[in-house]
Amino acid sequence: MEMKKLNILVTGATGYIGSCLVPALAKEGHKTRCLVRKTSDISRLKGLKNVEFFYGDTADPESIAGAAKDMDIVFHLAVLGHLKKGMEEDYTRVNISGTKNIINEAMRSGVKKIIYTTTSATLGIINKEIITEEDAGFPVTDYGRSKFRAENEIKNLIKTGSVPVVMLRLTHVYGPGEQRDLYKIIKLMKKGIFPQVGLSENLYPAVYIDDVIQALLKAMEFGKIGETYIITDAESHDLKDIRKIVNKELNRKINIYPVVPKDLTIFMLHVLGKLFSILGKEPPFSAKNIKSITAGRRFSIEKAKRELHYNPEVSLEEGLHKTIEYYKKNKLL
Repeated sequence: MEMKKLNILVTGATGYIGSCLVPALAKEGHKTRCLVRKTSDISRLKGLKNVEFFYGDTADPESIAGAAKDMDIVFHLAVLGHLKKGMEEDYTRVNISGTKNIINEAMRSGVKKIIYTTTSATLGIINKEIITEEDAGFPVTDYGRSKFRAENEIKNLIKTGSVPVVMLRLTHVYGPGEQRDLYKIIKLMKKGIFPQVGLSENLYPAVYIDDVIQALLKAMEFGKIGETYIITDAESHDLKDIRKIVNKELNRKINIYPVVPKDLTIFMLHVLGKLFSILGKEPPFSAKNIKSITAGRRFSIEKAKRELHYNPEVSLEEGLHKTIEYYKKNKLL
């Protein structure tokens, strides 16, 4: 049965996920209102059918008054990602206060469902074979802690029975156009300076952008109020497998890399991090990244499969092929 056409507000519409979600909503015939700042680049969204723009900032409640008027659904994607240390106040302003402001605006407007994207960074490094939605979080980064606090604020509101929120907890999102986590890894692999760290598995939980969009669309229809769903690939990927695919895509012949002790790698990255901090720059990789990769984290998507009917369709090989082709075409590699 075809889903009813809805009025939908999207925050973070010009971000990576938002700029892929809005065209998907337009394709399905929904009317979409994009909450954007006056400085946002809306060129990718202009010209889409049934798409309009509302100018405001989630951190400024007065500027977003009326943004959710007549809306059925809100996708709250706006987020402040990983920054340099010492920017906790910015995380609080955007990721926590901004989230509360959007929820308040949605509630005043009678929105039926709010779909909030959060991150596996809220869980930190958990020493467990399979991680589920029931596991308590121990975030280790300022970004992860801010999203963890936002999650808890939402959960407390949900307990009152007054807020219709569904949370999707995403692992690393990659695909054409994304230039953060996996892009940095691929660049280092191209240079041949991304070794095997320690003797344990170096796992990288990731999800291709098309599968994220699939999950968001299905959350509109099937997401249960008050529930959290982990969204990732069917399995976490060993960096050895990623490296093999990257080498194949870039026509690199070398597939043997040295094994560097984990403790030595972490120590060296601590030193490198301090040096970059003095220079006012962001290191390409951090000690916390290595701790995460070597923790052997695997995430269960059984709940999302069961309740959202989520089924990741893009294989690692296909996803990396499309992503690397984009990087090559745009001279990013």
